[in-house]
Amino acid sequence: MSNRPENLYVPSQHARDTITSTKWQIATPDQATVDKLVGALGLSPITAALLVNRGVCTPDAVRSFLAPDLSDLSDPYRFPDMEAAVDRLAFAVESKEKIFVHGDYDADGVTSAALCVRALQSLGGDVSGYVPRRSDGYDLQKPGVDKANALGAKLILTADCGVQAVEPVAYAKKLGIDVVVTDHHRPGKVLPDACAVVNPYRDDRAAIARTSVLGFQDYVGVAVAFKTLDALTGRIRPTARAAFRKNFLDLVALGTVQDMAPVIGENRLFVTHGLTALASSQKKGIQTLLTHFGLDKGETLLSEHISFRFGPFLNS
Repeated sequence: MSNRPENLYVPSQHARDTITSTKWQIATPDQATVDKLVGALGLSPITAALLVNRGVCTPDAVRSFLAPDLSDLSDPYRFPDMEAAVDRLAFAVESKEKIFVHGDYDADGVTSAALCVRALQSLGGDVSGYVPRRSDGYDLQKPGVDKANALGAKLILTADCGVQAVEPVAYAKKLGIDVVVTDHHRPGKVLPDACAVVNPYRDDRAAIARTSVLGFQDYVGVAVAFKTLDALTGRIRPTARAAFRKNFLDLVALGTVQDMAPVIGENRLFVTHGLTALASSQKKGIQTLLTHFGLDKGETLLSEHISFRFGPFLNS
């Protein structure tokens, strides 16, 4: 396990002080499972015990936990409505329809919108982005739909919002504007009448089979957007999919950490690779963040850089 990601194992001074001054009580794990991991991977008994206590109980699970690989990315089509979302987005891109990306004002919403706009542009889409101010209120609302209509948009793509925007989506439909929702917030009792509602927490009858297959649900908005655009890239330009995944994990890591998602499952992969991508990002906005906080390009970044520096700055 010598290739484990550095950014997961460099504690801050505060963390080191806490570790050394605290008496830790380790829950008793299944010893047979611990012994198997020690024997198979050469782990120390304490490391193996901690992993087992976290539910990481097989050699493959240990590898994915300690050194997640991009090949571990799950199939985006396990999300409810993903195929319908990709169908409508692909038509818009290929037909040169105006696409209006509607984000949200927090770090997750901003990174979600930025990812969608950049990815759609890279695929040849005619796209405009919009992030409301806090004074405009949360979620897709009638004024946002009016902005899309004024631009001649035929499709609104929501990013980190929209799952409860029943009336605004109906209003857009009256204006002849389709809506594709990508969001991670809990749905209400009624879903918007959109072309697609891509959301990991859907539990309506049509989505139950998909949701049960999804397995992991703790995605933030930018991660749902990433999965959607990953699927779209695979449809329109399959040869660019690997580059897409590498190019946008910096934004996914920003949103995932700042929205306080648990760093488990696929989120662990996003954060591990995203922190590395952040450090060497070519995006001007991220380079400006690094410069503002006195960080050199290529410097090892930790999740606390996002939690206590980048994120609050973006949210302010």
